[in-house]
Amino acid sequence: MDNGPSGARYLAIVLGFLTFAFSASLLLTDVPNPGKWLGAGIGMAGGAAVFVGACILNARSARCGKPWLVKASVTLTSDEARQGALKAVSFKARVRCAVCDGTGRSGPSSCRKCRGSGLGKFGQHTRRIHIPAGVQDNSELTVRSMGAPGGRQNPNGDLLLAVRITGGGGKEPRRQHGKSAGEEGVTPGFAGLMTVLSLTTRS
Repeated sequence: MDNGPSGARYLAIVLGFLTFAFSASLLLTDVPNPGKWLGAGIGMAGGAAVFVGACILNARSARCGKPWLVKASVTLTSDEARQGALKAVSFKARVRCAVCDGTGRSGPSSCRKCRGSGLGKFGQHTRRIHIPAGVQDNSELTVRSMGAPGGRQNPNGDLLLAVRITGGGGKEPRRQHGKSAGEEGVTPGFAGLMTVLSLTTRS
């Protein structure tokens, strides 16, 4: 069965529903047959399982290969936020299938490696994103087509980038302690002590 919504799955949905409905109707009959309860129970359980399973598979396969939104974060200094910057952003997402190169096809049939999805296992992705100048702290940027790759030749999804700004981009001037103007290498404490000794000697 091919990956993706298919006639076989839709048929399974219909058959599952009909099996459940027919089995449930047996309980409404007046036939005094002790085995009808067992048969109806098995039929209802089997029909419900087929119906729900086929619905879930169809819903999942309908989404298969389409690009997904990816959330990531980036930390900037205040200077980078004010002036803009080019930052490397990493996130984990599924990679394109190496066998079919994301097409989901291998010749006339579906790719057996990715089962037609065009996507492989989860891997590390790195994107170089240009952060615009003037971005605010705790803001979120939407970067088009920079998210997870899409299978079946679908384009990449979008990247939702949370921005965090750290304090002070530049270093403050280093202050010098222990030096008085015009007294290179003499600490104020030592100079004060010499002044006291000089006055004591003169007195």
